[in-house]
Amino acid sequence: ALMAKERCRLAVLDCDIYKNFPPGSTDGDAQYYGEILAHYLAGGFGVEDPDFEVEQFHVNSETPEFPKVSDFDAFAIPGSKSDVGDGDAWIEPLAELVREIVRQKKKLLGVCYGHQLICHALGGSQGPQPPFIFGVERLVMTSPSERWFGSGTSNLVMFKSHGCQVISPPPGAVILASTPRTPVEMFAIGDDVLSMQGHPEFTLPLMEVLMPRIPGNKVTTDLKLDEKTDSERLRLALRCFLLNQPPP
Repeated sequence: ALMAKERCRLAVLDCDIYKNFPPGSTDGDAQYYGEILAHYLAGGFGVEDPDFEVEQFHVNSETPEFPKVSDFDAFAIPGSKSDVGDGDAWIEPLAELVREIVRQKKKLLGVCYGHQLICHALGGSQGPQPPFIFGVERLVMTSPSERWFGSGTSNLVMFKSHGCQVISPPPGAVILASTPRTPVEMFAIGDDVLSMQGHPEFTLPLMEVLMPRIPGNKVTTDLKLDEKTDSERLRLALRCFLLNQPPP
């Protein structure tokens, strides 16, 4: 009999409750940013994905749950309403976990808040992003980005929703993408860390739910919501990164 292929054990380190969606809405009953990201990358928690086995850890609760790094192959840190600079009690233990993930050479994906947290944990700096960026933005890719996204990728289009940004990336980081207002849209460190400010996992209905919560007087007015994004292309590339495969 053929041996079953070992699936990638992916830990999603959830940093925030998102909201209770009404039943039957496009995003089902997702309550956490991490559920949205897990659903996007690997079909969700407890779903029979051929390549991934996904587990969720609530790292920002009163009693944070942290995984044992050696039990997993890959880690993802999604978005959050928190700001790395807020000094929440769970931020430094999470930063230490990030450093341990890097020491053990596990795959690490950061998205939005995760991007800023990884930067902070590994010695870079992050800070405010005035105005709040909300809408679809076209990223200008650098040539090193081809390693993760395939040759000839000059732009990637994704949803953005952030009031903070990476100011200077950590030592050893290579910048993979930028926009005029956010020079460090994406960075990589070696083979194992890939981090981005945008939300490849977001959808238009999700952005429409978020929109009323954004401070209206401090938000970008030049970005559209209904432009087509490179969501599927990004999804395949991120799966390949986590699985240690060449880009699609």
